[in-house]
Amino acid sequence: MWSILGTSPLCAQENSLTIKVLSQGKGIENVNVYLNQKYYTSTNKEGICYLPIQKATPILLSHLGYETLQDTLLPSQVYKEFALYPSEKWLQTVQVNSNHHSVLQEKRILKNELEERLQPTLAQSLAYIPGVNVISMGTGISKPVIRGMFNNRVLIIENGLKKEMQQWGSDHGMMVDPQSVNTLSIIKGAAVLQYSADGVGGVIDINTLAYPEKEGVTATLQNTYRSVNHEIATAAELQWRRQQWFGQVNVSGTSFRDYKVPATTFEYNEYILPIFDQHLKNTGGQRYTVKGALGHHSEQFSWVVHGSGYQEKLGIFAGAHGVPREEDLLDDGDRRNIALPSQENSHWQIDAHFHSQLKEDLSWETDAGWQSNLRLEKGLPHHNNIDLSGKDPYLENGLQLHTYSMNSRLVQKMDFWEWKGGIAAGHQYHQRSGYEFLIPDYQQTNAGVYVFTTYTPSTVWNITGGVRYDFTQLTYEAFEMPLRNGQSEIVGYTPRASDYQGRFHNLSWVVSTERQWEQVQASFSAGRIFRTPAINEVGINGIHHGTFRHEWGNKDLNPERGYQLDLGLQWKQRGSELSIAPFFNYFGNYIYLKPSGSFLAPGMEKPLPGAGQVYTYTESSTLHTGFEVNAQQSLTKTYSLVATAEYVYHQNLRTRTPIPFTPPFSTTAEIRYKKEFPVQWMKHLQYRISGRWTASQQRVDRNELITEGYFLIDAHMGGTFMLYHLPIEIQFSINNIFNTNYQNHLSRYRILNLPEAGRNMMLTLKIALNKG
Repeated sequence: MWSILGTSPLCAQENSLTIKVLSQGKGIENVNVYLNQKYYTSTNKEGICYLPIQKATPILLSHLGYETLQDTLLPSQVYKEFALYPSEKWLQTVQVNSNHHSVLQEKRILKNELEERLQPTLAQSLAYIPGVNVISMGTGISKPVIRGMFNNRVLIIENGLKKEMQQWGSDHGMMVDPQSVNTLSIIKGAAVLQYSADGVGGVIDINTLAYPEKEGVTATLQNTYRSVNHEIATAAELQWRRQQWFGQVNVSGTSFRDYKVPATTFEYNEYILPIFDQHLKNTGGQRYTVKGALGHHSEQFSWVVHGSGYQEKLGIFAGAHGVPREEDLLDDGDRRNIALPSQENSHWQIDAHFHSQLKEDLSWETDAGWQSNLRLEKGLPHHNNIDLSGKDPYLENGLQLHTYSMNSRLVQKMDFWEWKGGIAAGHQYHQRSGYEFLIPDYQQTNAGVYVFTTYTPSTVWNITGGVRYDFTQLTYEAFEMPLRNGQSEIVGYTPRASDYQGRFHNLSWVVSTERQWEQVQASFSAGRIFRTPAINEVGINGIHHGTFRHEWGNKDLNPERGYQLDLGLQWKQRGSELSIAPFFNYFGNYIYLKPSGSFLAPGMEKPLPGAGQVYTYTESSTLHTGFEVNAQQSLTKTYSLVATAEYVYHQNLRTRTPIPFTPPFSTTAEIRYKKEFPVQWMKHLQYRISGRWTASQQRVDRNELITEGYFLIDAHMGGTFMLYHLPIEIQFSINNIFNTNYQNHLSRYRILNLPEAGRNMMLTLKIALNKG
């Protein structure tokens, strides 16, 4: 994995190429430099060395604690920068994590880049990447969309384990603190099979654990303020290392109030309703996180134990619960309170990771963990026939999920071959509560075995192939909702779920290759994919408030099967770069949520109180295709221009209608300035101005709303300054500079014709303390 970071004012020695090797923006000393597979030299204190390049020459960079990097140098180049990523060999964050993913299918993000793009949630922080969108519900809840796919089709992997917290619906966020992320990778295409059979859309692989490069203690304090909702966020991190022992602690807290929109009214079912003082009532919230890790690292055996807790309480817009009424929208005089309706979420996790070097070329790795995810949806009943005498009388839906998971594998690395094989297993059980019904109590067991191999005949060519077998069993029992009269007496029952037991198994495969020439890199991958129906797809039968729909599952759904084909082409020349990544997917039976046009669910005598249109889970053969384009051009030594484009086409081949909730075409243009300074009081300065045009989405399913296009301009400035030998990072951003009134096609509030947040200014201050 490598990247060109731009040109530099440094002057090369005569008839030589200057290279600089960095990690997180800092030069690395004593990096081994190999030319034509032979050792040549190492870098100096600034991470610099000079190389006599007369023709296209393969280069390999290696350094203890970092991933090995390979590339090809050209005689036309004068200066080049490389970024080395900290090695995760001792941790292996995914059961089959490989260094051979195509750079056209993987986007690797370091902590400093994520901090420059920091948004209220992690999903929003990643939305600038081509092919990545976001489903949002205001400023506090969001989830990622990769190539038009979301929910359980996008796997969230944290420290080697799949996060179980966002698969129940579009209003269930990621529950990952973006300020605790150390490195992050986004994997798209057929390569995701190396992680799990479920990741049809993609994988977001998060590593929050860091092995400190030097001994001693490092402490950082970060404070952030956002104007659109007066958010105040504080995060602190402490890392230490002494010889082979290391540890870290992260804590953060966030508080925000009702956010502002560039509108005074919104429309629902042809009714015009007010937005008082342009603030959406009851959209404030609070969020707290804590993480800790302790580990020991040696050449023969390494281990780390990690624990985390995430808690949040969020208000839900008063007009997004049941049928919007003007009296519910009246200003209550307190924009920071959290009233009903609301949601309270918590996620607790304990996991352990082991790496044992059995032989020089053979290692054994294991990840194991437990997760507890609790979601409480609260609100006032939509009718009087509810028993409010319980422990929590306003609890609509309580969803409690416990998950146990384990990944274990053997890895063998030889001169030209790398083999990985292992097993992955997990078990879940879920309990419901509350006076409403969404999904039943259920149990799910997963097991899989896999073998992957990579053949690397040269430094510019590799071939990867693999197969995996997966088995899943999902069971739940019938459930009936009690019917009560006005005196809260039970007078009958309504069936909401019937007995279900599904067993699914399948064999999947993937093959990929990557070839690099002097200025061109090409990749190809193809695979057969498989995904079992999720609990919400087969067992849901209730209201998702805020989406204004009654969702109805389908017990007769078959497993999702299909074929994926990904291509990639990247061209680089001095100061220029162009890459294009088209994809072509065919699904024999794609499962999706379809607007039915009816307000009465099958088998029911009347609509549920407060429900809107019924959306049913159905399956059909579909064609899913599109592309991502990224172009970069260095204008001067400090200025560069970046342009991107993305497009998704998803068509139902039976009905010849589009698949709903597909993001529209969008393109961005961004001019960047970045410069390092040799003066003592300033280390570097950067700024950027970007414009994003999103086309209107008129390819919609029946009974789905069309969304108009829009154009947004954002700006960012940041730098690192020294104050009494302390590095201070300052970031200042303005999103939606012109306070544009626009709607996100994937927003939960789209059905209300509510605009997205208005102009938002963000200021971040980060201070680092180091003690050797």
